[in-house]
Amino acid sequence: MSRLKRVRSGLSRVRPLLDVLGAWAFLAGGGTSLLLSAQLSAQAPTAPAAASLVSERPYSGGAVEFVFRSQRLGRDYVVVVTPPVGDFAARGRKFPAIYALDGGYGIAGPLGQFLGSVGMMSLAYVVSIGAPDADRVYDFIDTPVDSNGTVVGGGGQRFREFLINELRPYLEARFPIDPTRSTLFGHSLGGAFTAGVLSRSPDAFWAYVIASPALWADPELPAALSKVASRGGAARIYLSIGGNERADRLQDFQRISAALSAAGSTFTVERRSFAGETHVSYLPQLVTTAFGWLLPAERPATSRIAVSVPEEMLERVVGIYELADGRTITITRSGTQMFSQVSTSTMKAPLLAESTSKFFVAGFDYVVTFEEADNGAATGLIFRLNGAEVKATRRP
Repeated sequence: MSRLKRVRSGLSRVRPLLDVLGAWAFLAGGGTSLLLSAQLSAQAPTAPAAASLVSERPYSGGAVEFVFRSQRLGRDYVVVVTPPVGDFAARGRKFPAIYALDGGYGIAGPLGQFLGSVGMMSLAYVVSIGAPDADRVYDFIDTPVDSNGTVVGGGGQRFREFLINELRPYLEARFPIDPTRSTLFGHSLGGAFTAGVLSRSPDAFWAYVIASPALWADPELPAALSKVASRGGAARIYLSIGGNERADRLQDFQRISAALSAAGSTFTVERRSFAGETHVSYLPQLVTTAFGWLLPAERPATSRIAVSVPEEMLERVVGIYELADGRTITITRSGTQMFSQVSTSTMKAPLLAESTSKFFVAGFDYVVTFEEADNGAATGLIFRLNGAEVKATRRP
């Protein structure tokens, strides 16, 4: 069974969780697609000297897919950059970036975007880096080793150079990415590679997610981590494992954990064993918990206070509001309870009144402000989520 099929099989166990997260996205944000307007730089920078930009195209969810040709490694890499929700062109602000190996298993980008949009983590870019199965083994192992009679690996150093010296500078020039807050995310053999980067260049990234590290190709890695722990700076590390993984993988987890806690360690380490989960089944939970721990949500400086508004005044804003692209936001009420529903979802977001014209969803930076005519009837609305805004006009 191929690696992709094994991953899909494992993820089928957590499909209900993904369904719940999707429903929550609509409940909390009315459908994040309303605000996927992250702006790209109008002028693409020159590609890194040792790599060439082969192609670029729009991807789902406002993301961009790049194909880079690495001269060092002699192959192409598919890199999907998923932006946080919002329009940041004029803000002059830079955001953290999470570099997810193995293409982020196809979930790191979408989940990261969703988590930021509903306030479960800070806004961040997610960069998913993919390569064919055969090539990943070569890329993730520094020194060639024997694996069941076949010599594998040997490209680890060159892949690190591509990642750190070619890919990151290009993306940091192209997008508003903060180079001082980059995270490397790896699972299984990718987790061992991530730990290897930490042992060799702890300052290369601000944080590291080391998930289910497989040490068969580098059994001396824990010793290397122990040596660097006392001089590794302030790196933040999230170390994880599935509770039902094989005994050898559980042992690898314990060895890495002990190394990171060596005497005098300067690392900040969070350890998590996901009870009842296997090598791949905990991946969606891993993304949710790791991203939230590394980049906790930015909470509003002040809390909004709900007030009572008479039903006749609430009735003045009830109606259907249309966005420029034809989608709609429907405002309804049941007594004094107001609801917001986007046309792409069956879910309704409960609104609380801050005033007769401004409503919010508790716990989120989600605000609906109504524009009114002289007679008090609503003519349009401004919908804001995490600082990004769109306008809609009320249908007659």
